Amino acid sequence: MRPRNDRNRIMNDGILNSYRGELGLALADRDVVEVPLLLPGWQVDALAMAAQDRGQTAGEMLRHVLEDFITSLEERQTYATR
Repeated sequence: MRPRNDRNRIMNDGILNSYRGELGLALADRDVVEVPLLLPGWQVDALAMAAQDRGQTAGEMLRHVLEDFITSLEERQTYATR
């Protein structure tokens, strides 16, 4: 069995390569890319309820969560390189 990091890298590379292969466009050149996501049922229920409480769809909520997470990563990287 491969170490978890190797499996994650292979999975992520596969996703990126499949999208890059379509039309020869880089991911950054696209407005929207569909990403397959498997979640346990309880997470889907919690996501749907939280999104509804905020007047959002589950997709909108996930995009905001991802945007906040990516922004925090970029901020940490900026501080780490100073």
